[in-house]
Amino acid sequence: SPLEIIKIPTPDDLYCTVIHPHIEIKTAYSRSILPKDVSLVNATKQIANFGSLIHSLHVSDYDLIKTSLKDHLIEKHRSKLIPHFYQVKSAALEAGALGCSISGSGPSIFALSQGIDRAMKVEQAINKVYSGTSIEFSTYVSKIGDKGVRLI
Repeated sequence: SPLEIIKIPTPDDLYCTVIHPHIEIKTAYSRSILPKDVSLVNATKQIANFGSLIHSLHVSDYDLIKTSLKDHLIEKHRSKLIPHFYQVKSAALEAGALGCSISGSGPSIFALSQGIDRAMKVEQAINKVYSGTSIEFSTYVSKIGDKGVRLI
């Protein structure tokens, strides 16, 4: 049966900054490097964070969003495929992002921020990381949409 898609409310002032390095990462390869088994401890942490993130979006709790945006399963493996991932993550967090991680199988990296001003500071900080390299990239800043999943 098809997936049931539901709308998740988001805080009015939640923004996403994305940096997309112009490199190719095949989804199949990105999946293949993940471990086939994960520890119960890490799976439990990941599920707890996911539940907390959904709740934090419903109640606009930015502190809980921040503590929920921690990956225990995938980031440490896929980050190896994205040049300068940890420098971008550090720069985003130092600039005030609530959290930062890999979007899907990569190579895009996202950071969530409270407010457009902070999201723009995050964009400037992560731009500096890639500006010092030979890798071409694009950045985007957007308010989190409130219409849910839809075909554009």
